[in-house]
This record gives sequence, C-alpha cells and structure tokens, in this order.
Amino acid sequence: STNWLVSYDIDPGANTSNTAGCGIGSGDITGKSGTTVDFAGVITGDYSLPVELFSFTASPGDGEVMLRWVTESEVENVWFHILRSESENGEYVRIAQIKGAGSSPTRHEYQYVDRSVTEGVTYWYKLMDVSYEGVSTTHRPIQATSQPVALPLVYTLSQNYPNPFNLGTIIKYQLPEEKWVSLSIYNIHGQLVRTLVEGRQKPGCKSARWDGRVSRGDYVASGIYLYRLVAGEYSQTERMILLR
Repeated sequence: STNWLVSYDIDPGANTSNTAGCGIGSGDITGKSGTTVDFAGVITGDYSLPVELFSFTASPGDGEVMLRWVTESEVENVWFHILRSESENGEYVRIAQIKGAGSSPTRHEYQYVDRSVTEGVTYWYKLMDVSYEGVSTTHRPIQATSQPVALPLVYTLSQNYPNPFNLGTIIKYQLPEEKWVSLSIYNIHGQLVRTLVEGRQKPGCKSARWDGRVSRGDYVASGIYLYRLVAGEYSQTERMILLR
C-alpha cells in the first residue's frame, strides 16, 4: 500500500474545459524497476541507493512550485532535505526538511509546496536523503519555472483523475471568486464519507486528493462514490469508481 506522509491540496493533472490556464502538465509518473525517464521537472527510477527513489517531480503553479516524490523503499532514512538553486550548477540552499519513513519496504509518497518563488524565474531542485548516521545522498536535479495563471471565468468541478482509481485520485475545481467552499465524499447511499475541503478560498484553480479513506484513516470498500462541491450558490456532484 501507499503511505502519504505529507499532503497538500494542489496536484498536477490533465487539462479540463474552461480552465483558463489552470491545467498543469501531468506529474504523476509511473515506471518499471531499472528504467529512467528524463525530462524537465521529472526524474524516475533511481534504484541503486538506500532510498529507492521511484520519481521526483516539480510542477509549477500560480506563484508556487509543487514538488512530489515517491520512494519504493527506505533504509534508515530519517530526513529528506529539499535544496534549491537558480542555476543547475550553482549553489544550492536547503529550503525544507521532511521526515522520512525510517526503514520501510513499502511505497511512500511525499509532497512539498515551495511558495517562496518569483514568477518567470527558473528554479533547480535537488532531493537529499539523510540516514540516522548522518550519511546523505543527493539525487540529480530537476527544474521548474513559476508561471502566473489566469483566473477562471466560471465555476467548474472536473471529473476525478484517475478514474477508476486504486491508491488515490485527484479532484480539480475552479473558483472565479472568493467563496466558502466545501468538497465532500459520499457513498452511493448519500452518507458522508469524508470532507476534503471546508473553508473560505480565494479564486483560482484548486485540487484535492482522496486516498480512499475515511477521516479516521480506515480504507473504504470498492464501489461507486460521489463527490460534491459547494461554493456559495454553486453546487455540483460527480461520480467516481474505487477499485481495490
């Protein structure tokens, strides 16, 4: 199973209609052991180190960069350090420290949002894992350029992706104005399963991830589930399929 240790409500995904620049290129990369796929913002398949790094992605957003990485296993890994530079071979400065999984044979997924960026500037990021004994390993860098995103013109609730899903799915929506927002999951009988978002949000392109669990952490069964977005007078409900 996949363990989410750090989470945030913005995630890359496929473009949708009426997005007004909200779509961000896909950053959910999968691969096979031993393969390496390189392009701007993504590395995959680093299997020769104590931390088996399956992928490391950087996705630019509106005044921020979303970093995500997936490990297949970790051995005595206490910390991840995120390093940043404005040039590939320049001086890298640590901007974040995220707790690792220690020793674990299972997959873990992590996220960090770098909000201290300037629009139009290209940043280079390195991921460093640190063992209990202080031994560090630095993985090769990736890059991303923060871009401004035009505000959406209409309210939109997109189909979740992927769908059907197993480990987790992303729900994207758009707000043309600031509103109190609620995004909730229901079973086919209309019973509340989990509330993903509840609070006042500024206009823009938003997304939330559901890992197929209720609020207390238990996994739900396979089946059809509903997700409902309420923002002011706007209300929309869509269906999704969970397959275990």
